[in-house]
Amino acid sequence: MGPPVKIHMNDEVVDFIPNQSRHTGGDTTSSSRKANVLFIGDFYRNYGYPFIDINNGGTLKRHAGGT
Repeated sequence: MGPPVKIHMNDEVVDFIPNQSRHTGGDTTSSSRKANVLFIGDFYRNYGYPFIDINNGGTLKRHAGGT
């Protein structure tokens, strides 16, 4: 995983923030400052236990530490 990436487009700033192997090996959170939106994908679910993809680098310890 690399450092966060910031993209400027159409008078908007969008941040892409990599999450170090939480529930899968390639999780990225993105946020749009002007629109006040945070996109976390399937990192959060409102049902059941979280899916932790151990085969692709996800760990329970990192997932619990990232919430």
